[in-house]
Amino acid sequence: MTDSQFLEIIASLFVQSSCLILATAVLIKLKSNTLNAYRIWAWCHSFLLLQFIFAISLPHPRLFIFPEVFADNADQVSRIFAVLGTVLFTVWLTGFAVLIFYLVSGIFKVILQLRNMEFIPSTLRDTAFPDDSLNDHIRILCSSSIKSPSSWQIHSPTIVIPSRLLSFPENEKKMIIKHEMEHIQAGHSLHFFLQRLVESIYWFNPLVWYSSRQAIAHREIYCDHLSVQKEGEVSTYLKSLLHLAEKDPQSTSSLSTGLSLNNQTSLLKQRIEIILARKWNHKDLDFSGYKVMLILITLGFAISLGIWIPLNTQSTNRGLFSPWPSWSAKTLQSIGISVRDYEIDGHRIREHNHQ
Repeated sequence: MTDSQFLEIIASLFVQSSCLILATAVLIKLKSNTLNAYRIWAWCHSFLLLQFIFAISLPHPRLFIFPEVFADNADQVSRIFAVLGTVLFTVWLTGFAVLIFYLVSGIFKVILQLRNMEFIPSTLRDTAFPDDSLNDHIRILCSSSIKSPSSWQIHSPTIVIPSRLLSFPENEKKMIIKHEMEHIQAGHSLHFFLQRLVESIYWFNPLVWYSSRQAIAHREIYCDHLSVQKEGEVSTYLKSLLHLAEKDPQSTSSLSTGLSLNNQTSLLKQRIEIILARKWNHKDLDFSGYKVMLILITLGFAISLGIWIPLNTQSTNRGLFSPWPSWSAKTLQSIGISVRDYEIDGHRIREHNHQ
């Protein structure tokens, strides 16, 4: 990959990811029922990851080529783009490495944290899980250093609660643990890991951080909905949220990469408003609408793959697709599959510059 090729990739990924996120946000906004929105954001983050994988490993459609207006100064523009590409690659790689290090170290930190925590009393566990089938694979731990309830699912389904929660009324404790259990059953910890991976790759795009905030909010809203099954449970649940929002001087941290109950003031207010506005005689989970949204976001992903900013000065208009990236071309050629990894220039075949 040359420096100008990286410049083209990073610019194109910025536009592709922005289009996909905006399309997802608009679809969710148009759909009045947002309980399935966390699933759409999960698909959006999956497609963002696929955009990156496709960009660095597959040929891309070449609907446009480098503008001919720069043809007279092609060498000079090429040198400028090469320097710019080098700088951007260094900056991107630094940000990516820092965030990946934080993600990986956070996972190991959580594993160490879990080893030093205590199991909750068996009476509370029996109350939270009357179904014995759940007792075998979901652990419930407590710690005085944890600020808010969290769930963890990377290697073993685990719910972590702050020790102060043990002094809450019995019905509040049950509903808080129910909320975390819904996170585990919906696989939210795995989506959270995917979200962090996407953030590491697209850290330069503000819309990616917006999509993460939206995904976090909708995961909480979904679990709130499933935790409160009766109108009479609303007051108890809201009391538990407010009690958890109170600061505890002994609590200093949350799980580094765990899924914590988010007590951010603006989100907490939004969640309370949604709970209070709930229509108890209305069917909330509309999977038919979810399927339509999924089809539309998949279509948007497919369209976004064709968006490429023509910044590669070596590109030509002699083919509908760019050459294969050198590393994937060599991999295919090693197993006997021949692919084009060079530019076709007029009646000549120009070798692709490998680095």
